[in-house]
Amino acid sequence: MSENLIVQPYYTRSEAASLLRVSMRTLDRWRHAGMLHCVRSRTGRVRIPRDSLLAALAALTRGDL
Repeated sequence: MSENLIVQPYYTRSEAASLLRVSMRTLDRWRHAGMLHCVRSRTGRVRIPRDSLLAALAALTRGDL
């Protein structure tokens, strides 16, 4: 996967899971464990900032996640 695909400022859980090639359940585990920084939108939905997604991608590449 190329980092060039990550261009939006925030991603939904589904988009992030797809980009990282993990299940949404895995993404939620990482989120609850504090391994993935997330924010809530004004409507209360979970959004993953681009920087957090890039950090998770780097950690996956290194084998840290």
